[in-house]
Amino acid sequence: AQAVILAILARAPGQGTTLAPTDGETLSLRARSIALEASERLTARAPLGEFDLARATLRSATALLLAGTATLAASLLRGAAQRIEQSAEHIVTLAGRRTTRVRGEDMLDAGSSLSTVETLSLSRSGGSTIMTARQDLRVDAERIGLG
Repeated sequence: AQAVILAILARAPGQGTTLAPTDGETLSLRARSIALEASERLTARAPLGEFDLARATLRSATALLLAGTATLAASLLRGAAQRIEQSAEHIVTLAGRRTTRVRGEDMLDAGSSLSTVETLSLSRSGGSTIMTARQDLRVDAERIGLG
């Protein structure tokens, strides 16, 4: 095992300090706790990066992820937002089960809406239910109960 003691006694003003092994291979830091602090900017560059952490916390006023390919794998993924806006030509959702809970108003504004349900087709309960059709309102069933 090779031990290196590094002491920087003086350097030219305006020049940074580079810590590099003389063989140019690997530099390892091992300790119970390591803190990196920069007063202006912290930059990490490498062709490949890996963080293996049991728990990670990222605190940022603004976070930006730029990636050609992003893969996220988790047993449970949760998101919370004050407002989410989506815009797309096509959105496809495939789920074994879906539950939507809305505390306030739930509004659908669509050119046309089609629901195909195998067992329970329509169940609405509330103080009032209003259906309005410009032309025809059709109900097709073996039995129809009103009242």
